[in-house]
Formats: sequence, structure tokens, C-alpha cells
Amino acid sequence: MRPSAVTVPLVAAALAHAALHVPVTRYHKRDASSAVPFNRVAAAASNSPGTTTGFGSLSVINSQNILYITDLTIGNTNIPIILDTGSTDLWIDVTKFPGLLSNAQNHTDIALNLTYGIGSALGFVSVTDIEFADIPVPNQALLAVLKTDQQDALYDAGAFGILGLGSNTLSNIYLAMQKKYGDNRGQSVLSNIFSANASEPNHFAIFLDRMGDLDNSAHGTFSLGTYNPSYSAVQNQPELPLAVPDASSGARWSTVIDAVELSGKNVTLGKSTVSGVQSGKAVALFDTGATLMYIPKDMADTWFKSIPDIVYVSTQDVYFVPCNAELEVAIWIKGNRYPIHPLDITKPVAAPLFSFPNSTYCMMQILPMDTSISDGAFDLWLGEVFLRNAYSVFDFGDTDPSTNKTGVPYMKFLSITDENAATGDFRTSRNQSLAALPALGNLTAVAAADKQTNPSGTPGGGPSVEDDVNKLVGWAPAMLGLLGFNALALLMLVVIGVMLLRRGKRDTSAGAPRYQPVHLPPKHAPYEEPLYEEHRYNDA
Repeated sequence: MRPSAVTVPLVAAALAHAALHVPVTRYHKRDASSAVPFNRVAAAASNSPGTTTGFGSLSVINSQNILYITDLTIGNTNIPIILDTGSTDLWIDVTKFPGLLSNAQNHTDIALNLTYGIGSALGFVSVTDIEFADIPVPNQALLAVLKTDQQDALYDAGAFGILGLGSNTLSNIYLAMQKKYGDNRGQSVLSNIFSANASEPNHFAIFLDRMGDLDNSAHGTFSLGTYNPSYSAVQNQPELPLAVPDASSGARWSTVIDAVELSGKNVTLGKSTVSGVQSGKAVALFDTGATLMYIPKDMADTWFKSIPDIVYVSTQDVYFVPCNAELEVAIWIKGNRYPIHPLDITKPVAAPLFSFPNSTYCMMQILPMDTSISDGAFDLWLGEVFLRNAYSVFDFGDTDPSTNKTGVPYMKFLSITDENAATGDFRTSRNQSLAALPALGNLTAVAAADKQTNPSGTPGGGPSVEDDVNKLVGWAPAMLGLLGFNALALLMLVVIGVMLLRRGKRDTSAGAPRYQPVHLPPKHAPYEEPLYEEHRYNDA
């Protein structure tokens, strides 16, 4: 989640080259029940649109504009994982790959339950040799996951883990290993790669392609230490320092933005929830692991009221707009304007709402954000809705060759959306999409049915006793975590003793996580998409 300040290398083998370029290819959902990993795919030819040559190349997958996936290798097995700038840790569901860690150097007794905006992953830290984009990374710490919660979206897309692209200070694995062993053996994958070749650039750059537009030839790219030549102008863009530059305090890939432009008008930014931010500015988090874009609630509410025929369906907690609505949104950062393609602002979905037959509706992909999710760390959450419209560089800080010290981390963005071309693209592409879907639904009738079903208008129909009980159950493991590992271990020994004495009785705690990180989970999960299969993954 944050840029690394660690200078002690963990990887012993030096890299022959640091520059890496990974072409992104389009991908359609496959059967998640198959645990057979993807085979490595040869790099695209150097003259293919949007590709370059580099030290090594892998396939990176765009799954329905929802998840962006690449693979890493352990032994002879390739494991598809999500690329996520919103987290740091690497975890793999080892239940999908029997014997995967049979040659691991170390299986620790460090148990972690990594919690995300949606779902969690529970397992034990192991240390093993991996390979990422043809770069060997010996002794990499990862979470060998044995149980997940609400991660079906990953499996449906053919991914079986997450590769965090942040730095060590927000890594649960790094902090746990440091506490136990007092050293840096729990470093992230990128920290290990960059530490092994400190003289080379330690940045990665991302171009996320868009499915469903007129440009079917361009493929997204993920690059280490280099740039996609089609977007090399990003080098001339201003450096954007992180909003919280001190890595020791937990800096994320976030920066200060100047303004949000909605429907052609700049919206006045209220007081930032982040301490020390100048009045009239706001902090935005840039997260490849989040499909949608979230803006302050008061800003969203005001904008939505100005959109003709917009409908809020409280029972689903979604906003619908007419499918031909060409909404205008742009973000201003350090004097540069970044327009968002209209195709990224709304999304057609087919659903049988209430008693109506299966029909097509268009959902807003920019939504109000609950400030309890950000916990005072950022004001806007800019996921793939924004990142598909900019070529993005995430730099861990340039190294001074004379002192071998790493500088301040920063980001750079190059706008790649032509608004004039996007207007024609939207009309043509949206009509093509709608032609393949059921007839458009009646938004007025849907709004009336929703009001009749849920007069209070509270999301999901309002809280129930069951919801309250589930919340208490969900918070209980975190509260136990606050008691400390030793107390929890003692408690587990007592529980095991009781179970042995009462053998034969039903274990009511089966499947419940026994370990939780000390930090509490978000009070409210981000918006979920119940109307179609490809739920997005989010990190909080």
C-alpha cells in the first residue's frame, strides 16, 4: 500500500535487467471450478498496438472491465493473481493448487486474516521462491490461504490470489514477520525486486484497456522500470507527491487533487477529511483493485439531483440513469485535466427487478462514498473508472547514485481520453451493447415499485435484527485480536481441550476465523453489485 523505505536487499541474485513490460490481453470469464493454472503466453509481437519489448513478458488479463489479472510462477505452476495498487500483500489460495508449496523454505506459525473492502483471506505465512514476469524472487513471503470469504468474483474471473503493488509499511505480512523475526524477510514482491537491482528505476506503469469500445486493437500494459512507448510523454508530466509522504505513517498511492468537474462545472471541494490538506483541495486514492469511483457524498447527491431521470433503487442500493445519458466527468490534478470516458461512467446490466421481466438498465459507476471506509485517509476513491483514462506511473522514489538513498515516492498521470472521439465512441458502442441485451426497462415503474417495497428508502430495505447480529459476529474476531496473540493462543488451547473432552458434539465454531489483524474492519462495506455476475473486487 505504501512506498518502501527498506534498503536492505532480501533477494540474493542480481537481476540481469530491471525493465519489464507485460502486455494486457482481453479475457472472458471461465469456469472458476477449474484449478488448472493458465499457461504462460508468449509476448505479443513488438509491432502490435500498445506493446513493447522488455526483459520478460506475460499475459495480463482484462476480465470484463472488472478485474485485471496477471500470473506469477511457483515451481512449474503459473498462478493467476489480481494486480492491486490498493494493497501490498501477496496471497494465494493454495487449496486450488495441491502441493504448490511442497518445496517452500519455511512454513511459519504466523496466521493472518487479510480483510478487504469486500471479503477476506485467511491463512499462514510461508516463504518460498517465486518468479514474477520472468524475474526470480527467492525467499518471498506470502500468505498461503486456506479459507476465503466473499472472493467468488476472483475465482469466477480465473484468479486465485492478489498481488499487492504497494509498499511494506501497510503490509500485514511484513509487519508480522518483522515483529516475530526482527528483520525484513517479509518484504513485498516489488520491494524484493527493486532491492535486488537498486541502480535501476523502481517504478511500475499501468495502462488499463477498456472492453466494449471501438478500439479493439489496443491492449493494456504493465511495465516495471520502463514505459509503454505509446505513452512515453508521461515522463514530461508533473510529479505528484503522495498525500502522506512519510512511509512510516502509512502512505498510500494517493495525492492531492485540485477539483472535480461534473457536467461541465467545477464542484467546490469541501473540507478534506485528511489532516493538513489545503482548503479547497482533496485527497484521492488510486486503486486498480477497485472497479468503481467514489466521490464525497454531498458532492454526489448534488450532482445526481441535476441528472435528468436518474432513479435510486433503495432495495438494491444502486442508481440507474437512461442508457443514452452522456455524462461528463473530469478530475483536475496539478493544473492538468483528466476527462473520463462516458462508457466508464455508466454500465448496462440485465436484471429482472421486482415483478418486471428481465430488462436492461444502466447503472452509475461513480457513487457516493461513506467516509467511514476511508477513515480519514482520503476523500475520493478513484478505481478503474478513472485509471482507464490515464496512463499511470507509480514510483517508489528515485535513488540517488551518489548516496544510494531513495527519494520521495510520487505518481504521474498522462490523460489518454480524447473527449471528442469519446462522444462518438460512446454512442456507437453503447448502441451495440444494448442491441445484444434485453429491452430497456421502465425506470419510472422501477422507482414506484421500489418505493412500495421499501417506503423508508433505506439501502437494502433497512437494518434487521439478523444484520445487527451478523455485525457483532463480524466484529468479535477483531476485538479478540486486540487482546494479543499470546492471549488468543491460550484461548485456543483451552478451546481445543474442551473439544477433546466433549468429542462427538457438534463444533459450532467450525469455519470461523481464529485470527484477525488488530485493525478493525470497515463499518460499512462499499457498494456491491447484486444485479450481475461479475462483482468487482475492492480494497479498503
